[in-house]
Amino acid sequence: MTLSPLRVVLVIALLQVTTACAVGTTHLRVDHSPFEGGASAKTGDLLVRTFRDLREEDRRPYIGAKRNGFGMVLGHVAVPEGQSLEGILSQFFVEALQRAGYRAVLAETETSMPADFHPIGMIDGDIETFWLDMYMATWHSIVIDIRLSDLSDTVLWEGRVEGDESNVLWVGVNAEFEKVIRQALDEALDQAATDFGSAAFQEQVRIAADLDRARAHSEEVAGEPGEPPDVGSGPPATDGPTH
Repeated sequence: MTLSPLRVVLVIALLQVTTACAVGTTHLRVDHSPFEGGASAKTGDLLVRTFRDLREEDRRPYIGAKRNGFGMVLGHVAVPEGQSLEGILSQFFVEALQRAGYRAVLAETETSMPADFHPIGMIDGDIETFWLDMYMATWHSIVIDIRLSDLSDTVLWEGRVEGDESNVLWVGVNAEFEKVIRQALDEALDQAATDFGSAAFQEQVRIAADLDRARAHSEEVAGEPGEPPDVGSGPPATDGPTH
């Protein structure tokens, strides 16, 4: 039996309503493609603090909207249950730093760091946009602001990564949505790895390391045995050079 064009449209609309556009929340896998290649090791261990979700409050529980064939929002999509967008993206940026050649771990895992891991800087991120939408096509947009700070929280470097991807919506199954999310993430994370590998970023990591060494030297001098400032054993020791 040959379907008329009108019936074809009605069938597609019905599929959209009964799959992607069902009422309620659909939990999608959020991942990225493996990084290609590798960079030479760079000096400077970095901690990544859990990113902040600065999207509009009503969007924070979700990562996108589901619509029917008429464009009406009937439900939402979200990350897998038991996970958070902030946690997922923070780990992805740990991997982007590692791809650029740095040793990086999540700050929350500090107790399980390698014995020789010595952080000299912190990475923070603000999630400004992370949203999937659809109407005759599927698109996903990502905007994340990134900062490198020394251990006293002085900001040394700032950057922004973005990812935008769209695909024609054929059937409206979860795999289509997960694919466009992954493609947008690949774009954003590739940009992040490139930025982290840049000479400008490396220079600020070097400055963070210098500041950490100066701080450690000052603490060492101030804490020399027999010369604590509150004992009254003579005038306090004069700090040595901090270079």
